[in-house]
Amino acid sequence: MTPKSLPPSCANLIDSARWRELDHMMVDDPTTGVPASQLGRSSRGMPWNGISVWHQVGPGNELYIPATRRHTVFLRMPMAAPARMVRIDPLGACERLWYPGEVVIVPAGTPTFWYSDTLRDNVHVDLDPAWLGRVMPEAGDGKVPRLLSRTGARDPLIAHLAGTLLASLDSNAALHPGFADGLAGSLSMHLLEHYCEVRPHAAPALSQRQMKRVQDTVCASLDDTWTTARMAELLNLSQFHFQRCFKAACGISPRAWLFQRRMQYAREQVLSTRRALADIALDAGFGSLSHFSKAFRQNWGQTPSSLRRN
Repeated sequence: MTPKSLPPSCANLIDSARWRELDHMMVDDPTTGVPASQLGRSSRGMPWNGISVWHQVGPGNELYIPATRRHTVFLRMPMAAPARMVRIDPLGACERLWYPGEVVIVPAGTPTFWYSDTLRDNVHVDLDPAWLGRVMPEAGDGKVPRLLSRTGARDPLIAHLAGTLLASLDSNAALHPGFADGLAGSLSMHLLEHYCEVRPHAAPALSQRQMKRVQDTVCASLDDTWTTARMAELLNLSQFHFQRCFKAACGISPRAWLFQRRMQYAREQVLSTRRALADIALDAGFGSLSHFSKAFRQNWGQTPSSLRRN
C-alpha cells in the first residue's frame, strides 16, 4: 500500500515504514492511533446504535490512523483558528489550510496519515456504513452506496448535526437510543445525496392508488402524530424512497402536504361550524390554541377568530 503521487512537501513528512505497518489492519475503534491525551468528551458508553461522537483536542503532530469499519466525518470546531492540514491516504495526498466548520470525510476501510502544526480542536462522528443502506435500501440493486472521500468541504448541515450530537452529551437526550438514531438517519440521508458514488435516480411518482391510501388514512386522523416515517410504513417503503416519490407526485414534501391538509381542514371547520377553536386545533393536530392560531395566521393571513368574525 503506497500513496500515489506525493508532492515533496508531503513525502518528507511520512515515515514509509510506519505507513506500511497499516497494511491489512482493520480496527473497530475509530480512535485507534489517536493519543489518549487528545481524546476529550465522547459518547462511549451511551446506548447509541452505529454512531458515535468524540471531541479531539491536542497539539498538532503526525498521526497514523489504521482503517476502521466505520465512516468518519469530522470538522474543525467553529471557534478554532485555521490550521495547516496534510492528509495522506492510498489515493494520494492533500495539503491545505483547514478552516473552522469545514468537513473531512474518510470512508470506512481507508488508512490515513495526518499532520498539522496547529492545535487540534475537532469533533468526530463515526457512522456504521449499514446506516446508508438502511435509509435507502433501493439504491444500487441492494448494494450499500460507496461513500466518497472529501477534505475541507463547507457543509453547514453536517456541522449542525455534529454539534448537536456533541452538545447532547450534556443532556439526558443522549441516554435515549432514538435520539441518536434520528440524527444518524439524517446524516446518512445527507451523505447519500451529496457524498456517495451511488446516487438515487429520478424517483418515480407514487401511483394514484398509493396516494389515495396515504391521503385517506392521514386525513381520517389528522390529530394523530404523522411523521414521514409513519406515512412511509403505510406503503411499506423506506422513509427516504417514500419522501422522494411523494414529492414527485405532489410537488411538495409529505410534511408540507400534511400542513396544508391540516390548514384546509381547520379553515373549513372555522367557517362552517361554531365549534370551539381549541377543539378544532386539537382535531387538526395542534397541541395548543396559541400554536394553532399562529400557524393559521401565517398560512391564511388572519387568525381563526378573525376569520370567523368576518
